[in-house]
Amino acid sequence: MTATKTIALLACLCAVATQRVAAAPSLGPISLSSRTVPRFAKLEATFTAEGDWQNPFDPHQVAIDATIKLPSGRSVVVPCFLYRPYRRELVGGAERLVPTGPDVWKLRFAPWALGRHQLMIAVKTPAGSARSRWLSFACTPSRHEGFVRRSKRVPTALVLDSGRPFIAIGEDVCWPGRRGTYDYDDWYNSLARAGGNWSRVWQTPFAFSSIELFEPGRSDAGMGRYRLDAAWRLDYITQLAERLGIRQMLCIDSFNIIRRSNPYPAWESNPYAAEHGGPVAQPRDYFTNPEAKRMYRNRLRYLVARYGYSTSVFAWEFWNEIDVGEQYDSAVAAAWHREMARYLRSIDPYRHLITTSYGRTEGDPAVDALPEMDLVQSHAYGRTDFAQTIADTTALKLKRYRKPHIFGEFGVGYAAENSIGKNPRDADPTGIALHNGLWAGILSGGAGTAMSWYWDDYVHPLSLYRHFAGLATVLKVLGVANTLHPVPVSPPLYAESRQRKYGDLWLQGQVVSWERVPSNAPQTVTVAPDGTISQSTPLSGLLHGLGGHRDKHNPVTFVVNYPTQGEFGVMVGGVSGWGGAALQVRVDGNVALTKELADPDGTADTTTIHRYDGSYSVSVPAGLHRIVVENTGPDWCMVSYRLTNAFVRRGPDVRVMAASCGPKRLVWVQNRHHTWYEVAVDDPPKPEPAGLAKLPVQRNGQYAVRWMDPYSGRTVSTTTALARGGLLPLSIPPVATDVAAVIAPASRGGG
Repeated sequence: MTATKTIALLACLCAVATQRVAAAPSLGPISLSSRTVPRFAKLEATFTAEGDWQNPFDPHQVAIDATIKLPSGRSVVVPCFLYRPYRRELVGGAERLVPTGPDVWKLRFAPWALGRHQLMIAVKTPAGSARSRWLSFACTPSRHEGFVRRSKRVPTALVLDSGRPFIAIGEDVCWPGRRGTYDYDDWYNSLARAGGNWSRVWQTPFAFSSIELFEPGRSDAGMGRYRLDAAWRLDYITQLAERLGIRQMLCIDSFNIIRRSNPYPAWESNPYAAEHGGPVAQPRDYFTNPEAKRMYRNRLRYLVARYGYSTSVFAWEFWNEIDVGEQYDSAVAAAWHREMARYLRSIDPYRHLITTSYGRTEGDPAVDALPEMDLVQSHAYGRTDFAQTIADTTALKLKRYRKPHIFGEFGVGYAAENSIGKNPRDADPTGIALHNGLWAGILSGGAGTAMSWYWDDYVHPLSLYRHFAGLATVLKVLGVANTLHPVPVSPPLYAESRQRKYGDLWLQGQVVSWERVPSNAPQTVTVAPDGTISQSTPLSGLLHGLGGHRDKHNPVTFVVNYPTQGEFGVMVGGVSGWGGAALQVRVDGNVALTKELADPDGTADTTTIHRYDGSYSVSVPAGLHRIVVENTGPDWCMVSYRLTNAFVRRGPDVRVMAASCGPKRLVWVQNRHHTWYEVAVDDPPKPEPAGLAKLPVQRNGQYAVRWMDPYSGRTVSTTTALARGGLLPLSIPPVATDVAAVIAPASRGGG
């Protein structure tokens, strides 16, 4: 061996000798919160762990998992998580968290099987592994009803582990103000006192509970680093929800972090953005970059470890309005949702529901139809008649997907500001939109009420919880022992012969889509003499122009036999900021109205234009007419339609919605003119006279009918009715706003 080689060898041996060998990991003593745990309650194990890792949130560096042997002999694996204790205090009206101890590791587990369990905790790092001894605990009986599930018997319904139907009654409560968790003390207690049992909480840039977020100046924030103070806050409200019986839909991400321009961009907070050292150079990379997906899976693991035990977790919601993010691609989104849902299902031993949401009410069938998506959502804003929107959309999606459906967001929104010059709070101070959304959501077959936005500047400050309380009281009287199913009700007739009266129609789009769907093609709507509607495809809420979406150009032809002089109106509720639109109305081939809806700055600002919001009407003489509405401009506009004196009314102008609950029936009768919009722009609606409808029932015989005030839950009157031929004659009282009825068999007599 040459001297040179000898020197080199000695240098290598010295380097090896001086190199620090990574220490194998170790576990400290494990403390169990209890040796007996009621079914579905929380068992918590606390311990320390030592080893050589830089990031305790990266399972590639350190993975700590518990193996739990169930009484059946089967085992489940539950991830553990790093925890830091805090206490909260209010300082100058703002919440402040103060650490109260060192970081520790925890396991949280909610047993569902009665009997003796055993658990063992193991830590694994690249340097080695270690295991604890086996510990035992017992699961004892409890009255807790468990987690929320999809019904195996009725695929569109939700049930608890106990088998009892679950009907969500609630609102969005996505983030607090400066008071942090103290705000949730007020909001959740108010909601629970009113009978509410559901909320939606965000983990997004605006939310105090977002655990993974880029935050300048914080070394413990950013990609792969979790803010333990934010996690503690979510602990607090999760435990508060548990005590109050509120189920939370935890929304993990929002479109804001994949938006760099208006509206509401928050790209600067994206922990994976290249500007902050991450792998995501542009929004689409979030869904395709391997490292970004690995980081997201790590976050899911932490969420399952820390909050998965809780029965208050209604569902994991991957995204809020993912399509509002930039560079949205349906196929990419579907592949990402499938991959993440399968991973989440593989690590969540409690099998929570999984969902996601879209800004456009239509959603994306490529994602919503995935078998990995348990629950379908819709969002809707600015509609003048929310009961109609909710009923139509729910019916459409229940038929299409055969899954539970819920309106995750709705609200008056921009329609108030642009059409009547008022903010939502001033436009609807009594909560008409909220009220109608709650009832329509339940009666249309949804998994719960439609969930109102504006929790902090509308529902709470205006004390609108009475609307939840009224519905909850009526449902308590009904006794929801069975799943609610919508049932058809015949259009009510006048209870007494009346002078000839003409009826109006207000038609809203059932589909709002920028995709190649049946509604984005020419279609025809026919109005029958009694006001019923038939149409070739669901009515679109968008009119596409002849420019960028020419392949979706969808003029609508209305065939109407006006019994007297009337009007045809187009209500514009937003115009494309990518070039504007142009409205044209033709009556029997003659142009009756043109309106340029021009984009004043081309594509400099692509925000939706609302300066043109309002009604554009033409007078229509009596007789049969073909009215064509077309957008001849470059891009799209949002529309709805109002036909005045379009048919002869043979009954009161009310909407009757009904649902079966076993042999019982729940009925809601709404004065169609009692909407937030009509009350805001006109005087309160005139009461509609008494009517008579026919309600399908399971069996013939005598029924008890209890009419109730939907606002207070107070019984207004009681009567009886006799069902024959499977139909119950329902005498509807005069309706000023709305009224509800609980109907139950009075006897088992036949007829």
